[in-house]
Amino acid sequence: MSLLLARLLKGAVAAPIHKLQYVSRRYIEGDYQMQADISANDEIGELANSFNDLASSLSVAQTALKEQTQRYETVSERIGLLADFTNRIRQSLDVNSILSTSVDGVREVLKVDRVLIYRFSPDFKSGFISAESVGHGWTKALGQTIHDPLVPEALQRFRSGKISLVRNIETETLSHCHCEILQKLEVKANMVAPILVDDQLMGLLCVHQCATARNWDASDIELLQQLTAQVGYALTQTALLQQQQLFVARERQLNEIVSHMRETLDTEKIFRTVVRSTRDALKTDRTVVYLFDENWVGTVMAESVDSKFPAALGATIPDPCFAENYIEKYRQGRVVGTEDIYNAGLTECYLRQLEPFQVKANLVAPIVVEERLLGLLITHQCSATRAWKENEINFFQQIAVQLGFALEQANLFAQTVALSDEQRQQKEILQLSVMRERQFNEIVSRMRESLDTEKIYRTVVKGTREALKANRTVVYLFDEDWMGTVMAESVEGGFPAALGAAIPDPCFAERYIEKYRQGRVVATDDIHNAGLTECYLKQLEAFQVKANLVAPIVVEERLLGLLVAHQCSAPRAWKENEISFFQQIAIQLGFALEQANLFAQTVALSDEQRQQKEALQRSVMRERQLNEIVSRMRESLDLEKIFRTVVKEAREALKASRTIVYLFDERWAGTVVAESVESNFPTALGAMIADPCFAANYIEKYRQGRVVATNDIHNAGLTECHLKQLEPFQVKANLVAPIVVEERLLGLLISHQCAAPRDWKETEISFFQQIAVQLGFALEQANLFVQTKALSEEQRQQKRRCNCR
Repeated sequence: MSLLLARLLKGAVAAPIHKLQYVSRRYIEGDYQMQADISANDEIGELANSFNDLASSLSVAQTALKEQTQRYETVSERIGLLADFTNRIRQSLDVNSILSTSVDGVREVLKVDRVLIYRFSPDFKSGFISAESVGHGWTKALGQTIHDPLVPEALQRFRSGKISLVRNIETETLSHCHCEILQKLEVKANMVAPILVDDQLMGLLCVHQCATARNWDASDIELLQQLTAQVGYALTQTALLQQQQLFVARERQLNEIVSHMRETLDTEKIFRTVVRSTRDALKTDRTVVYLFDENWVGTVMAESVDSKFPAALGATIPDPCFAENYIEKYRQGRVVGTEDIYNAGLTECYLRQLEPFQVKANLVAPIVVEERLLGLLITHQCSATRAWKENEINFFQQIAVQLGFALEQANLFAQTVALSDEQRQQKEILQLSVMRERQFNEIVSRMRESLDTEKIYRTVVKGTREALKANRTVVYLFDEDWMGTVMAESVEGGFPAALGAAIPDPCFAERYIEKYRQGRVVATDDIHNAGLTECYLKQLEAFQVKANLVAPIVVEERLLGLLVAHQCSAPRAWKENEISFFQQIAIQLGFALEQANLFAQTVALSDEQRQQKEALQRSVMRERQLNEIVSRMRESLDLEKIFRTVVKEAREALKASRTIVYLFDERWAGTVVAESVESNFPTALGAMIADPCFAANYIEKYRQGRVVATNDIHNAGLTECHLKQLEPFQVKANLVAPIVVEERLLGLLISHQCAAPRDWKETEISFFQQIAVQLGFALEQANLFVQTKALSEEQRQQKRRCNCR
């Protein structure tokens, strides 16, 4: 009996323990839902309850960990998809290709039935579907025009980058019009994200779920926002590159037209060239040169016209209101672009003059010669109205300005046709100046046709060698140790090639880097009579050099290398105009390389590369500003007007407080002869400023091109004497560049910041230096004109004296 009782007790105790062991083993094997089903109040029951509590806690933690792991995997997958999507849309610079790739990629990433891009019309009242990716069996919408005007609130919401979504069109409150559009496309749920290109609303990226309604979650919305942002960046990059290409193309066209104009000094040929080339470049229906008589009645003197439209050549068109209302406006540079002559408020009289020639839209720019309004350059669109773009108007204006310069040159040439012996040299100088100007424009134009540095180098060495009739021209670039290698060469047959040659100069880094960086140009007429070291002579003799010209290639204030021309057949006495021409080519090569570097850095824009984009835009803007300032300087040959133009335009472009022209006398004391200053700062015009140290320390440095940017005059180590000269004019920071005319330091172009110190940027310093260089060229032209005019006057007086006898 006792044995039976012992066995029963053993079974009662062992069974719950075995059960608990079984449950534990199953839990360890991965069945996290297992619970110990033991109801007892003893130690085994407490142990079972503790196990159940622990198992429940671990089960909750395990579930949470699993969900977190799934979320992490989802996020990781989407990051990978986003990166792949971004890479794919950046493979092309074609807008249609980007849009097509975008809709395919978004549909794949979000796993939806349709993705389309809806591009707005200019008034945002309608738009068309320009790209679509749609699953099999669903309605196709590509190419459809949809009239669904955006209310101001929606427009503002999209411009701020917000996404709109519909989870179920059956339960959402939508306008009848909008609901009808979605139903036609079988849409059950959608998300709509704005596409912003350069911060402008271009269109909408629409995501459609057609099979069922869909509860879009936060991750869907965030992913769509990121995808759409990448589409916008890709389109912005494309637009930026297209603008750059258009700018380069317009520059090339302008230089070609100017070059063709300057191939002749016959006014009729100049007119024929400009009307034909301008009409071709702008793709208009007619371009004319319209010249005034002494009563301001105009006649069409030259025309290029599409054969489908009537000719206007020879037509005399009186405008009774012109003399009274418009002469002065056009003389000062007024350019008018009329998109639709019937909706521009034109008088009935003026419309009747245009209608016989079927004009629908026109562009009008003045032809100004020596500050006199000679006539108008006009281009007509006859087939339809035309919205003139800003770049077209600027281009047309520049053509008219250059036409004025070409006519000035032609007039000047005509006045020198019957020259005395003494004047023949002056005529030759003028012709050489015109030829050099044309050669310079051609080389610069060809340099800017490419943004590939190797092509730029090949262009410059070939063009420069041919222009100077030298035996060899090379681009010689430095490495980080200032050892140089010939990277590009144009060499005449019969002389050894230098391409690829590494030429060390142990003295260069120590003696010459800073001099060349500041613009030093060296002309050696005979290398054997120039005091060169034996080492340097041996390097040159290997390439049979007898004479050379050396100019620095400076990019963003960094000495990149040297442009070098060699005469190998014999020594050569380099002329001043050749040295000046070579220096200008080297400067323009530096500018071209800056543009190429900037372009190369923007080929694949990322999120943080917006600053690079802005830098490119600023560079393009500076280039345009420089062209405008140079054009305005060259509108006159009067020194005072040139000075007034340059101080006004340079101050406005740099947003400085004051800009002055400061000219030296024979003792190197200076006077401010021109000034543009903000009204709340004192004037410096007429001020005489003597600097006793200038002649001894700075003349040669400035003559060689030194440019000084002082960010804070009180922390720049200036002498007490110099500070006292600046303080009466409230100067806090300044920029100083030399005005050099025919290698003579004439004075300084100076810009002041008076409100506060200023951290001058490299682009501003380079821009200011270019203005000073161009001012020097403009003054050279003005001096040449004055000398020619004086000689012509002297000849006329001599004629009168002869007649009197």
